[in-house]
Amino acid sequence: IAVLCCTENSFTLGSDHPIGKVALKIKQIKSLGFIVVLIHVHKFMMLTDANKVEFLKEHIFKDVSSIQSSLQANETEQAAHREI
Repeated sequence: IAVLCCTENSFTLGSDHPIGKVALKIKQIKSLGFIVVLIHVHKFMMLTDANKVEFLKEHIFKDVSSIQSSLQANETEQAAHREI
């Protein structure tokens, strides 16, 4: 897992779509086999310490579990094709 902290300028206006150097970093990190979790620094810094911990847990585990679910679905689909 790679946690990447980004400023508001790293995204297209009004979205979570990364642009420029951040988009390139994400591509490179993913090519190394990592799961990238994006954190908006501005939103993160406004939280209390306790809320920061919860925020990180929520974002990290949400991204990891969604990727694990898609991997399991792919494995199940591949197993079904092998049986045919």
